[in-house]
Amino acid sequence: MRASCRRHLSTCTSMHLLDLPHELLSYILHFSEPDTLRALCLTEKRILHNVARDLLRRNITIRLGPNHTSTPDVFTFDPGHLAAIRSLSIIVDGYVDLGATSFPSVLGSMINIKHISVSGGSGTFIHLILENITRSLVTLELDRCDAEPQDLFDMVETTIRDLRILRCHSNMRFLLGPVTVEDLEIHGT
Repeated sequence: MRASCRRHLSTCTSMHLLDLPHELLSYILHFSEPDTLRALCLTEKRILHNVARDLLRRNITIRLGPNHTSTPDVFTFDPGHLAAIRSLSIIVDGYVDLGATSFPSVLGSMINIKHISVSGGSGTFIHLILENITRSLVTLELDRCDAEPQDLFDMVETTIRDLRILRCHSNMRFLLGPVTVEDLEIHGT
């Protein structure tokens, strides 16, 4: 195909894409990779920029541990930004002092969160998450987590639609006492 035809096709396609209703454009971009969304944040097309920015704000990945600061730093987010988060991935690398952080209040402000994925968390950390975010939680995925029975002893009863336990210590089964689960998936415990 000639270069001029490609440019014309590209322009027509992008113009037609931008003519779509905002809701449909958001739905289409929802399936984009984070790198694509970050690139769209740099575009001159304001509607693409706004949709991509909103989608990136809804899906947050943070890394916690002695050698990591949370990136992005969720402790500096305003309550409106925290309320917009729909999906949270937490990677725990080493020991995290839960008493020294304002993590419970940050979790409590995530009032619309639907999906949480925790990698490397302790039973105490899982307990903290479930005590602060059970109102709207649909999916909880635990990967390489460890727990002692006493970590989950005095938990408030809660219901989660989908619980996935992947490569976790067998003590994670004690989580099933206070948690009612509609769909349970366990691999490699």
